[in-house]
Amino acid sequence: MIDIKTKELFEKIYDTMSGVFVEQVDGATPVISFGDYTKAKIATFGINPSSLEFVDRRGKILQGDQKRLIDLEVLGLALNKHINSREHIEKIWDGCTNYFSKIKNPYWDWFGDLEKVLLELEISYVNGSACHLDLFPLATKKMFSDLSESDRFVCITKFNYLLSEQLENSKIETLIFNGSTVEKNLSIINNFEITCDRKIEYFVQGRKMKSSLYKGSTNFGQKILGWSANLQAFRGTSDEKTKLQRDLINWLQSEIE
Repeated sequence: MIDIKTKELFEKIYDTMSGVFVEQVDGATPVISFGDYTKAKIATFGINPSSLEFVDRRGKILQGDQKRLIDLEVLGLALNKHINSREHIEKIWDGCTNYFSKIKNPYWDWFGDLEKVLLELEISYVNGSACHLDLFPLATKKMFSDLSESDRFVCITKFNYLLSEQLENSKIETLIFNGSTVEKNLSIINNFEITCDRKIEYFVQGRKMKSSLYKGSTNFGQKILGWSANLQAFRGTSDEKTKLQRDLINWLQSEIE
């Protein structure tokens, strides 16, 4: 059952969508969260949902047990009738809250790296103690980095209320982000203050790299922790990646405990 504040937030998202003209993925519905943000203790967050939450790498709508969320096809709507899905908010919300269910098909190729980090903190997407949020909730046909600068700015600023309202209506204590793109765009949102705490060294194919570690807080009292390295885009050896993850885990544990 969807709570009143989440339903109102969905309605606000639909109102905002009418003023955002970036081309959305065919069949996609708004993703307000991956997992139930009203119950989670920790939230990871990124820019926006991947197109692969709704389509395969050829752009074909996911079918059958490959579906990850409640899309327009499931709702019996034409694949470009995004706004029309607002009357199905409760079904869409149910799909979001059950995203990491064993009977679903979570996009573990992306979430798996973060789940490994969370498990070391005794937190998990699977048991609902963690969820994932995005700065704007629409899966776009182009990757965020491939959008024009003006479209990127519109997407972030039009939905700049989203994360704040989610945090106000939740039990989340800590926000964790991964990647410099998130850090740069988070700074656009009001009432979030983050600074570089320090840098750590890591290696990619033997080449020395540095990742900034960020700390901050929200105006609702949650901690914000993050790093500039991108685990999902890591191109080093498995040993190098494991070492980086261990260093990040050790830092998180020292900050959260």
